[in-house]
Amino acid sequence: MAWLVNLWRTEPARVVGFITALVALLVAFGVELSSDQQNAILGIVAAVLILLGSEVTRSQVTPTAKAEEDVAEAYNVGLYTAVPKDM
Repeated sequence: MAWLVNLWRTEPARVVGFITALVALLVAFGVELSSDQQNAILGIVAAVLILLGSEVTRSQVTPTAKAEEDVAEAYNVGLYTAVPKDM
């Protein structure tokens, strides 16, 4: 699963392109999908990939409250000698 997340993080257009090609291949080999069904499949794939992308992005950031706590803790243990103006 990690390889899929990594692929989505680095190559989202290729993932969507692959799914589009896969749907076209299935239709070419006789799987009967209407135009609406094809569009629905591609829409669902795009939505899932967007959600995966947002989870990957979310896992890469630090909430500001946590960062403020870390700075305050650093001041309390003596890692910094100056006191910030707003604390």
